[in-house]
Amino acid sequence: MNIVIFSPSWPKSIDANGIVTYCDNIVSSLRNNGHRVFVIAINKAEGEAQEDCIYIDRYQSTFLDKIISKAVGFFSVGFERYYLGAKAILYCIREIEKNVKIDVLEMEESFGWHYLLQKKVSFPIAMRLHGPHYINGTMGNKVLTRQDFNRFKREERAFRAARYVNAPCRWVLDEPQKKFGIKWPVQAVFFNPISALSKSECWSSSSYVKKQILFVGRFDAHKGGDLVIRAFAKVLAYDPGVKLVFVGPDRGVELPSGERFFINDAIKQYIPSSQENCVEFVGLADSEQVKLLRRHSHFTIMASRNENFPYTVIESLASAAPIVAARVGGITEVFKDKVSGMFFEGSNVEDLASKMITLLQDDRLLCELSGNAYYHCQSVFSPDLIARQAIGFYEQAINDYQNKA
Repeated sequence: MNIVIFSPSWPKSIDANGIVTYCDNIVSSLRNNGHRVFVIAINKAEGEAQEDCIYIDRYQSTFLDKIISKAVGFFSVGFERYYLGAKAILYCIREIEKNVKIDVLEMEESFGWHYLLQKKVSFPIAMRLHGPHYINGTMGNKVLTRQDFNRFKREERAFRAARYVNAPCRWVLDEPQKKFGIKWPVQAVFFNPISALSKSECWSSSSYVKKQILFVGRFDAHKGGDLVIRAFAKVLAYDPGVKLVFVGPDRGVELPSGERFFINDAIKQYIPSSQENCVEFVGLADSEQVKLLRRHSHFTIMASRNENFPYTVIESLASAAPIVAARVGGITEVFKDKVSGMFFEGSNVEDLASKMITLLQDDRLLCELSGNAYYHCQSVFSPDLIARQAIGFYEQAINDYQNKA
């Protein structure tokens, strides 16, 4: 089978992004299962060309396309990115078709590109839901712009026109269908794949630093970095010997006034000045550094206010690292509570602090969660298993497309 996967960036090393991580894993898995996979990507690394990858910057927009995009964009903010983006992706498709017959293209729902593209090709386009903008784009107190509302409309139009849709969790597959009163004829849920780490790289009862707590995520309203600081302050009051390692960019939380509240503001507001050194803000870190931090931390926190299917959680499972995660969105489908991880009620600072204190106190539970998480990851998120599920979905889409033609 000749499969095309659209990715925001390629290769994975240039962008710490959940969609890119999924694309990297699924491409490798499909290739290992004997399929030829092409990648269409936006952002690229400098240097050597990537295997079977074409970047949209090869597309040179025509004078007419520029005029159309700017003219319509004057009345409809964001149209230029929507229109020229779809044109660029279509150009890459045509370049691939010079050499092979494409069987299926899988791409994210972003910007509603799917709507324009499906009219221009002679094969099925599978939409993979990574997180509709009407959900993720409204997190926190963000002030919505005309561009946001236009993107909502374009993505909705693509949802209504789509026929082949898959998602990494049931929640995000069902949510748009309920909201817009639609039902996709060919749909499937298959998890984002990940390989469990070798035992020597994993968390163990002898590898972790007691009372060192790890958070991996942005400091913003969506990822809940502000919730983490507030909950940690309560844990610190209970045990002054704890330490929080905060890994991720500081985007700030948008306040109703329009001002932004950054991590240093949160530390000063919630952590006593004499204990501010109990929070270590690392900022951006590469995957190897994060892997070591997971192995050496007492447990990891995931505190998003809403989430589709975050790699932050399954990367913890893959490294056997105990995790406390928010019970929101699709995360509830990732593991069983108090079996291979612990949930706290989303946005509830008191409950998060309580669950953190529980794991600081209970070594037996900590080790049980670790062992079960590792086994669960191997059983459920195996790249080979996910690749077979994806192929089954693609075959359904191809058969339906051919019968419909």
